[in-house]
Amino acid sequence: MKPVKKTLYIPVITDKKFYGGITLQIAKDSEKNFTADIYKFSNYFSRLINLYLSVKEYGDDIRNSYRNFSSKLAMVAEAHDNETGKHIYRVGALSEFIACKMGFSKNFVKEIKDYAPLHDIGKIYVPIDILRKNGRLTSEEWDIMKKHTIFAERLLGDDVYFKTALNIAMYHHEKYDGSGYPFGMKGDEIPIEAQIVAIIDVYDALRSDRPYKAAITHEKTIEIILSSDERTNINHFNPKIVKIFEENQNEIRMLWEKINLE
Repeated sequence: MKPVKKTLYIPVITDKKFYGGITLQIAKDSEKNFTADIYKFSNYFSRLINLYLSVKEYGDDIRNSYRNFSSKLAMVAEAHDNETGKHIYRVGALSEFIACKMGFSKNFVKEIKDYAPLHDIGKIYVPIDILRKNGRLTSEEWDIMKKHTIFAERLLGDDVYFKTALNIAMYHHEKYDGSGYPFGMKGDEIPIEAQIVAIIDVYDALRSDRPYKAAITHEKTIEIILSSDERTNINHFNPKIVKIFEENQNEIRMLWEKINLE
């Protein structure tokens, strides 16, 4: 570096955090000097950076608050459904894994991880005797159960910060071939975040003990998802997601088992 005659330091700082600084220098052998306009511009530039970072911090605080609140909501929904609580963490972590493999942005992957546990939040409005029935539901009970997707809008609707959460909760039972509910959406009409959670929810349901069924091994679950039986069909899922799921099935198994042991 050359010897310096003058240095102008512009701090990058907000009320919450010191980020660093920007340094302008004039070489010792230069005839130039910092003018009044440069000082004025530097002051303006410093304030502009401060404003931008403060707004960003404020937005981050809001998003973090929503995410923290969503985790509490998910726990309430899970308790209402008489689950152990591990289900919501497994669905969140495995959905994050698939989303990351699909190459989505870090922010979107983070949203999917944080809001996937809210996929069944609408069950809060489903009668407990239906949720906890030890046996098959009647057609009337099943019609009520399916409405949990629509009920989610009562809690998550009209809030821009919960858009991803609402997409997951309302559409994770839609099927890629159009045979799902509540709207019979098909293919890419279904938000991609809901498509991801759909296959993870099925995987976790098959691997878990439920009042009406025993848990199934990872190997058998993969076999069912990649083929078809009375429970599910490979055409229910986005082929791209199925391919990623199949190629990374060992990592999925290890991640599922790790969360189960925590």
